[in-house]
Amino acid sequence: MNYQRLILLCSAVLSLPVSGEIPTWVFDDKRELKTFNFRYAEGSLRKQKSDEWIKRWDNADGIVIKSLNEEVSPFEDNSHETLKQFKNKNPNQLLLLHFNGRSRLPSFSPEKMKASDFLYLLGTTSVTPITDNDEISVVKVENVRAFKRNRSLAKGVYDDVVMVRKKNNGSLDWNYTEHAKLLKVDVKNKAITIQRDLLASGKKAFAPQEAYIALHASKGPFDKTVKQRLWEYNWFYAGKTADSDKGLSKRLAQELSSYLMGSLNFFDGITFDVLTEFHQPKIGGYPGPIDVDQNGIKDDEEEYDALHKAGVNAFLSNLRLEVGNGKLLLADGGYINQKEVNLLNGMESEGWPNNKDLNLEHWSSGMNRYSFWSTFSALPRLNYVKLAEYWNENREKTVPQDNIRRLTVAAALMNDTVIVPAHRPRGIHYQKWPELRLFKKLGKPLNDVIHFTGKVTLPIETTSFENEDDIVFPTLNFRNNKVPPQQCFKIKKQHNGPLTISLKGKLPKDSDVATLIVKPHTAEEKFGLLNNELFENWFYWSDIQTNKFCIAVSNNTPVSIASISVFGEPLVSYREFENGLVFTNLSESPLNIPIKDLKLSKQYHSDAFQIEARDITIIKH
Repeated sequence: MNYQRLILLCSAVLSLPVSGEIPTWVFDDKRELKTFNFRYAEGSLRKQKSDEWIKRWDNADGIVIKSLNEEVSPFEDNSHETLKQFKNKNPNQLLLLHFNGRSRLPSFSPEKMKASDFLYLLGTTSVTPITDNDEISVVKVENVRAFKRNRSLAKGVYDDVVMVRKKNNGSLDWNYTEHAKLLKVDVKNKAITIQRDLLASGKKAFAPQEAYIALHASKGPFDKTVKQRLWEYNWFYAGKTADSDKGLSKRLAQELSSYLMGSLNFFDGITFDVLTEFHQPKIGGYPGPIDVDQNGIKDDEEEYDALHKAGVNAFLSNLRLEVGNGKLLLADGGYINQKEVNLLNGMESEGWPNNKDLNLEHWSSGMNRYSFWSTFSALPRLNYVKLAEYWNENREKTVPQDNIRRLTVAAALMNDTVIVPAHRPRGIHYQKWPELRLFKKLGKPLNDVIHFTGKVTLPIETTSFENEDDIVFPTLNFRNNKVPPQQCFKIKKQHNGPLTISLKGKLPKDSDVATLIVKPHTAEEKFGLLNNELFENWFYWSDIQTNKFCIAVSNNTPVSIASISVFGEPLVSYREFENGLVFTNLSESPLNIPIKDLKLSKQYHSDAFQIEARDITIIKH
């Protein structure tokens, strides 16, 4: 596939006029506080009458919700009609379709997919014949270990397999296949028991040594009422194998377009959950290697990252061509997830800066990520963050303290990010958090977020990096999660205390978006994003002792640094609105900031502002 041509075509599509169905507020460059309701509205969508549901959920600026059956138990027949009525009654509320970008239930539109569109583990060959008239078959195989598991499944849930005809030359005929449910693995007798014809497309017969049998790479189930695992897409080749046509990237794009431009045209766009840039076979309990080129031979895993990235890019390019600029396309935008900012209108994020950082250690990494997406994603831009409980080290949900919650709401507001309140602190309703009322009174922003650290910089100089260790960066592919440093800098005097680094730079022309990593010798890495346009990232550590730091780029592309400054002060961020100022301060000490040091457009009756410690501060006009 000519990916360059697809991207050029997409650029042309992005210049087309918008249909006007998307709410007008989405097109505001600087928008006042907006909130969404999230998937917690799905349960009542199945149960309540249309008018009752519409009245219940019209208290925000939009809803992100599932409506298709690719992941959960089927919706009632009237669900789509309810959503259509909701949109007609509330045209200025955004309606986003939530869709699993990694896997789907096989019962969801099976006629739209081919066997080669899915991902499988490395399989084995049948020894005994397989007839086309058995409901249950016991099949002896050459390598029964191809069906082993390394974790148990819930009661009544089974893995699935595909059977593919082997040609005389040993290659696989992906046009002659059957899917089956794996009921039992008999290691002693080297046999498996399968329930036939899972998709009701017809049983197939195989002679001895003719059936190649492989486990589906699967997830879930994620709905307790569903006893079927979800089959993962093969993004590595976007559905293309040696013996089948180009499929997944185009076929899935056409399928989703038929919904968004047809029966579900009341949706303003789609957000893809877990549609990741790269892929990690070890995550999710895969008991063995995957076979991405579907030839029954062990892969060269060195190609995985490039193949998976290209497949996802091809899909998003095709979908953008199908829907034009009249629908919003979003995806998970964490550092380990998606970076296709040219094709996507924005990103979804689970937690600020993620759903595990309860103490906001990566606050600056989050600010960098949202600021980058707000600057470079396709127009109109829309990011949203789900602010729910955090997960602690024991995988237990933890409710954030009030000041942490306020800081995360302010961080989103400073980057024009829509907020999804997704927990009830002390029983307070999602849409009634106290700070939401305060922020809504501020009105629209007058400028972009500004970072302040004081005026005194620490002197630095370049230093050797030849003997430095590789630097870790966030990626799903943790077999390939380290890169060598590109440059190192020495702080001329040992520094103790808070440290803030500002780095303005860019990557070479035609470079992909990549993660920028800054690593002090004695502290954890912080992250930003770069492309081939000049962009400033800020990195903050609350308390470290160091005299040296190094920088690296996740794809090892050389970075051109326009400026770099180091401050021995806390990072304070602020933004001015029509009716006041909002400050965030992550340090443990209150700060006194002279007004003359700030970039303000309105007059204030004070010479300095007192900024609260580890909290937000609102200054009214």
